Amino acid sequence: GKFDEAEKLYSQIIEQDIKESDYALYKLGYLYYLKNDYPDAINTLKQYLEKYPQGEYALNVKSLLVKIYIKQKDLKKAIEVLKQMPDTDENRYQLAVLYYKLGDLTQAKSYFEDLYTRFPKYRNDIAYYLAKIQLKLGYPQLAKKYLEEAVNGSDYNHVAESYYLLGLIYQQEGNLEKALNNFVNVVYLYPEAKEFVIKARIKAAEIMKSKGHKQEAACMLKPLKKYNLNPPLQQKIKQLQEGLPQCR
Repeated sequence: GKFDEAEKLYSQIIEQDIKESDYALYKLGYLYYLKNDYPDAINTLKQYLEKYPQGEYALNVKSLLVKIYIKQKDLKKAIEVLKQMPDTDENRYQLAVLYYKLGDLTQAKSYFEDLYTRFPKYRNDIAYYLAKIQLKLGYPQLAKKYLEEAVNGSDYNHVAESYYLLGLIYQQEGNLEKALNNFVNVVYLYPEAKEFVIKARIKAAEIMKSKGHKQEAACMLKPLKKYNLNPPLQQKIKQLQEGLPQCR
């Protein structure tokens, strides 16, 4: 944890231009990264790539640059560096996610569809992104197919959102039973996914009330009192509570 002393030692090794200098230059960049000094980290890592373009640690340097650019939310630069790295499925998956976050749905869709059939390790996680893309493009039925797979994904919040989105699609189709099941899954299986739990409770209560299950609807809404919700949501809950009994 003595960063200043480490920095001096790395700098001395770099200046000597010896066998270990390339490793020291990479480690100096990593040290700046640990200090959250991203400008110096970027400058140092770029120096490494200029001095040792085929260096032993060039791949580590590029990976670290990608990580820093993502932290800085400079996704275009992250993509630029990532494209210089080996064309592995893992890197293509990361590229697809970055394009999606950048809003380039065409590129993201192209990468995700390519990986979907031949990268089983991330298939369920890829399905989440393909579902979101299809929804944005206005194809809920195609999205539903992917969401059925996405609920088996590895990302807690993505799975919670996938159940919620499935609920919305089934509700729009008029299949209230399946819609309710998906909303209830969000509430009871993914309690830490606060954003979607709140939305799912409101939607579930809406369906319960429409089916005449007023007591269940009241109890579905009751836990929302502990949240500091925005005015539109508060108004929605107030409207739903009209005509409902107290939750017992």
